[in-house]
Amino acid sequence: MSERTSGGRVGNVVLWILQVLAALGFLFAAFGKLTRQPATMVVFERMGTDAWLPIVIAVLEIAGAIGLLIPRFVRLAAVCLAALMVGALISHAVLQPEGIAGPIPFLVLTVIIAIFRRRSAPRTTHET
Repeated sequence: MSERTSGGRVGNVVLWILQVLAALGFLFAAFGKLTRQPATMVVFERMGTDAWLPIVIAVLEIAGAIGLLIPRFVRLAAVCLAALMVGALISHAVLQPEGIAGPIPFLVLTVIIAIFRRRSAPRTTHET
């Protein structure tokens, strides 16, 4: 096995770990919105959209989390979730500055995934 091949496999494993962690984080965040956890609802209440927007965002987060785990949709899901996190970052900066750190790790994870998952997961080839 060449060094390049093993490095590619290690990178692929690392990306999968990041994808699973990001997916779990987005599912957890969606759960907080769907169950209307008080800490989660502060920004929505300040915007006056606590009735409908948390549900919309939770659905987007769930769809994105699923997309992160499907090789064909990884990059699209990561880009869409990164855009969602930019919106969250702006909302927190304006309406809840004490919670601004929340979206940052998710933004960083999704940007890393989007950059390094330039195409679908590599297919294995059998050399003879």
